[in-house]
Amino acid sequence: QQGYCNGKMFDPCPHNPDFDGLSIDWHNRNYVNPPYNDALKWFIKGVEEREKGNMSVFLLPARTDTKLFHEHVMVQANYIWFIKGRLRFIGAPAGAPFPSMIVGLIPHVPVGPYFRTLARDKKKGWELI
Repeated sequence: QQGYCNGKMFDPCPHNPDFDGLSIDWHNRNYVNPPYNDALKWFIKGVEEREKGNMSVFLLPARTDTKLFHEHVMVQANYIWFIKGRLRFIGAPAGAPFPSMIVGLIPHVPVGPYFRTLARDKKKGWELI
């Protein structure tokens, strides 16, 4: 079903969507991997959705020198998980050219942010360190 990630979390900005994710109400649990050149609009929408009681988890570049990071993520995030190493997307010939982070916007949780590092161990899989 379009708009769902693993059938559990709503994806308001899937590849080639048949809806405008910025103009619809999101679901209770959302996974957002926005177009990185337009991430600010999506993040602001995620903050609005949190105020309605909806949780959103964003996959974003960990560009700590940007307005998005300092004026929005640092101010609004409940959780930030920095991903150790570079992500490699399915079908991509190489890893991402930038570091990544997962940002949680969770209703009814104090705005932090709370920082952790997410690392991948070849034997254990993903783990927080």
